[in-house]
Amino acid sequence: MLTRTNYPEWSLLMKVYLQAHGWWRAVSHRPYHDEHNAMSIILRGLPTDVLLAVGEKENAKEAWDAIATQRLGATRVREANAQKLQRDFESIAFRDGETIDDFSLRLSGIVSGLRALGDTLEESKVVAKFLRVVQPQFAQVAIAIKTLLDISTLSLDEVTGRLRVVQERLDDTQSSGSSQGGRLLLTWEEWQARQHPGDQAPTPSGSNNCRKGGGRGGGRGGKRGGRRGGDYPDKSGGDKEKCRYCGIKGHWAQECRKKKREEEALLAQADEEADPQMLFAEVVELMHPTEMQTPAGHRRNPPQAAVFLNEEQSGVVPAAEDAAPDPVWYLDTRASNHMTGDRAAFTELDKAITGSVRFGDGSVVQIEGRGTIAFAIDGGAQRALMDMYYIPRLKSSVVSLGQLDENGCDINIHHGVLTIHDRRRVLIAKVKRSPNQFYKLCIRPVRPVCLGASTGSVSWRWHARFGHLHMDALQRMARGEMVCGLPGIEHTGELCQACLAGKQRRAPFPQAAKYRAEAPLDLVHADLCGAITPATPGGRCYFLLLVDDHSRYMWLTLLTSKDEAGAAIKEFQARAETEARRKLGTLRTDRGEYTSTALAKHFAATGVQRHLTAPYSPQQNGVVERRNQTVVGMARSMMKAKGMPDYFWGEAVTTAVYLLNRAFTRSVDGATPYEAWHGRKPEVSHLRVFGCVAHVKSARPLLKKHDDQSTPMVLIGYEPGSKAYRVYDPATRRVHVSRDVVFNENVS
Repeated sequence: MLTRTNYPEWSLLMKVYLQAHGWWRAVSHRPYHDEHNAMSIILRGLPTDVLLAVGEKENAKEAWDAIATQRLGATRVREANAQKLQRDFESIAFRDGETIDDFSLRLSGIVSGLRALGDTLEESKVVAKFLRVVQPQFAQVAIAIKTLLDISTLSLDEVTGRLRVVQERLDDTQSSGSSQGGRLLLTWEEWQARQHPGDQAPTPSGSNNCRKGGGRGGGRGGKRGGRRGGDYPDKSGGDKEKCRYCGIKGHWAQECRKKKREEEALLAQADEEADPQMLFAEVVELMHPTEMQTPAGHRRNPPQAAVFLNEEQSGVVPAAEDAAPDPVWYLDTRASNHMTGDRAAFTELDKAITGSVRFGDGSVVQIEGRGTIAFAIDGGAQRALMDMYYIPRLKSSVVSLGQLDENGCDINIHHGVLTIHDRRRVLIAKVKRSPNQFYKLCIRPVRPVCLGASTGSVSWRWHARFGHLHMDALQRMARGEMVCGLPGIEHTGELCQACLAGKQRRAPFPQAAKYRAEAPLDLVHADLCGAITPATPGGRCYFLLLVDDHSRYMWLTLLTSKDEAGAAIKEFQARAETEARRKLGTLRTDRGEYTSTALAKHFAATGVQRHLTAPYSPQQNGVVERRNQTVVGMARSMMKAKGMPDYFWGEAVTTAVYLLNRAFTRSVDGATPYEAWHGRKPEVSHLRVFGCVAHVKSARPLLKKHDDQSTPMVLIGYEPGSKAYRVYDPATRRVHVSRDVVFNENVS
């Protein structure tokens, strides 16, 4: 019987039943002679409320379509449901403690829902997704399946069966080895066997005490005759070879007292130092946090920000809540992420990244953020450890060598010395191996500084002038002579506090687009950002950003309300078509404020095509989404660097667009967006640091002889359409435009 929630199952069973009796053609192909039989079977499977609505249909096909529309909704609703299921499919991952069968059932439910909504999801794609997200203990099996078998011929059930067999074997192995696994303490004989695998450990009694003599007459020293039962010469003999351990003659290394004393001390030291906190965790699963409720009542999906750290295999136990963090950092190859319990060490911490970590004693401790730690190296330079997890109950701190290697560092271990170099072969750390086989590093966390303000170096000054653009882009611009007036830039690895505060990482959009416009104005992307609080002094709360797909040139307009977006687009169209001497071809936007009737009539009259993204799919307009992120990040960094009030965000984003149009971007080969749009290289020698002190020549009439000839103000941007600066007077709270300015870029 059909219910409100079982339409996919009901439709499948009904279809099979109709096919078995040869009546399915009445639904799929009209007309058909057994129309009434098919109609009768369909109506029998309906509840009373649905029966009354469907019974009036003239044939089985109309009844079937009416039921589908009623249960699945209209086309837009089905598309929205399909997109939700598609997101669930793309983001599905194993839950904590979930078995292979449970995960397979959950994945099958999502796939069945997609197929019921008309999505032709191929079985090979489902299998590939399953193998891509398996738990770490099944990773090698998944690789073997993908390597040795053709996954296009495999079904989800077959892969589930293969992995289930592996899971059962792992469960049997763990249960049989539970009595021996996890044991942290060793006897003396076991420790000796591990230290000297080629030697036979001595025993206090039995047939192996040949060390003092052997054979039938083996008394002390073996003097009574018979052949010697051991490999060691007589202790009382006159000729003793030199001990291979201490170098003193008269005894063997096996009998060396110094060796025994140091081994006992080594055991004691290892017992003291081998705290369970030194065993390291590994990120094994990325889970999706539950939806979050906003103050406005809307639900939003936060980014993938929950992790699960599993330390059961390593035997780690949490420290006491009041335990002080260990200042020593441990370098480890098994740890896949940096982690620490020292909150004071972070220069920035994103508390939206949460999760849990399970320790070897069964306890679960919360992860309370992920951020960056800055530390000093020899010479005073600073480096950063990114993606550091904050686990308050973790006493010791861990540096993942695997993560350093992934970030481009060169790691080398030779003769007990571990060295770490960065990408430019600068030595970061040199660590000797400790007696208990650990590599321990003393890191001095520091607060990052912006060297553009402290040292006045040319590279850092231009970094600030270009709105805290990253050094690689500045270096490429100078080396490729993309702009005029930019000196040579030396790449530095120091940290900038404003960049750390203003440019927080986000999950990336797809990096490559399938289509790229061949000429300016063939395709323009638009996005409206806001409302932003606080409003600008002029009452602006929104900004409209437009990006030319071919040149990546940008235009930005500040708006008071969303209703002004249509007029701003018309104004942009007129100005851009005049500059490019071409007509606007296509405008790609979301389904927000750009679907008004007046704007649609305007585009129809001017011949502009419209591209609208699907609901809740901003990635389809990824070009402007990424540039929007870059603009806001640069504006935030410029304001943070100089301590500007938040209501200057309008001037900051306008300046950011001005600078980014003259900056390097990977999307334009060998040129800046300005050159790609205007056909000439931009001049950048006039650029100055946003927010610095600007001494403006007084232009007041009737200036007296002893009056001040200049007024200190603040640089807030560049006046469009003229060679002048926009400066703000804090005394009068007014914006001035002037070309007669002297700057002090190190003062704000």
